[in-house]
Amino acid sequence: MSKKRIFISIICALIVGLWIIYNPVQKHFAEQEMYKYMKKQGIKKDNIESKRITMGLLNTDYYITVKLKDDPNFQYEYLYQPRGGLFNPKHCYFRLSVYSDKTNGEYSVGNKNIPKYLPLGDDLID
Repeated sequence: MSKKRIFISIICALIVGLWIIYNPVQKHFAEQEMYKYMKKQGIKKDNIESKRITMGLLNTDYYITVKLKDDPNFQYEYLYQPRGGLFNPKHCYFRLSVYSDKTNGEYSVGNKNIPKYLPLGDDLID
């Protein structure tokens, strides 16, 4: 193999390696921040009926969709946006959106069907 091929192979291996390391690490941080946020809301882990974690296609945002046992008419979508470095979950943006399964959209205050757990006011985690 030529030196050029070896150099290109090493660069490709580094890029793939960083991508593989970065995604599971950020996914773990997203899940941990979701549990912290849920604890502040008064939701326990054993109240989770189902959980789905997806990553944004063009960014490193994680969307965690949760269905709760005691609030089955709503779906809670937690958004985790890392703003720190690779291993720095301290600086991130975290937001919760609550969607009603019955109205097929986001709930409104005028709607009698109000979720049991509302979003917290301070979503920026420092």
